[in-house]
Amino acid sequence: MKKTIIAQIQVKANDVEKFIELAKQMVKTSNNEKGCITYELFNHIDSKGRFLFFEEYTNQEAVNYHNTSDHFHQFLSDVGNMLSSEPIITNY
Repeated sequence: MKKTIIAQIQVKANDVEKFIELAKQMVKTSNNEKGCITYELFNHIDSKGRFLFFEEYTNQEAVNYHNTSDHFHQFLSDVGNMLSSEPIITNY
């Protein structure tokens, strides 16, 4: 069964450019994962530091693979201090 994840991220103003650089690589790598239908990043029109990841996977196994991948854990480590609040993550 298809799985969708929406992750809302708030980035500190001083870190936006670096976050975008890291997020672009994350999007590219994630889109190449087996079972990933789409992995996209959106920037809020009125807030430079507000982002939304939109992720679709073929099934829960693909989500599990993504969540345990080295590139995902490296991304979390790299951007952790850039966030101004806890991400809001919704699973469908």
